[in-house]
Amino acid sequence: MNTSFLRAAGQLLLAGVLFSASVALPACTTTPEAQESDRLSVFGIKHAAPRTPADTLPDPVPTFRLTNQEGKVITNQTFAGKVYITDFFFATCPSICPKMQSEMLRVYKQFEGNPNVLFLSHTIDPAHDSIPVLRDYAERLGIKDASRWHFATAPTTPYLPWPTPTWPRPK
Repeated sequence: MNTSFLRAAGQLLLAGVLFSASVALPACTTTPEAQESDRLSVFGIKHAAPRTPADTLPDPVPTFRLTNQEGKVITNQTFAGKVYITDFFFATCPSICPKMQSEMLRVYKQFEGNPNVLFLSHTIDPAHDSIPVLRDYAERLGIKDASRWHFATAPTTPYLPWPTPTWPRPK
């Protein structure tokens, strides 16, 4: 075998390893700048002051009392000790809501047999989205177990003040 070829290949391999190490090793160090850039962003409104510099958790969910598609009252206690995924929608939404619900449905199907994972879809149009409308909406998605995926309404939506600059009131 050609020794000059092997020597060149070895030198190229060594150069690649050295270059990779020079790029990768600085990324393993922890500097204040690196820690700051590693912080997760807080999306939404954060009312409470961070408890630590790394605190990126949103405020706790406010106390709520809603009614689901079966007419049953649900509260924070309904979800206590569970992981739950929530979204906001309205039944007449022609744009993003169907896509959001199909993605939620995909996740729901993955956790359908896990009683520790619940779902909550909260309407932002309580004037239209009555209990029968929510029940029909859930049935059209194929949701038969309201104890696992709640489609909920309330007389008002106190934690979504209208109008908001990014989310106009549904018509």
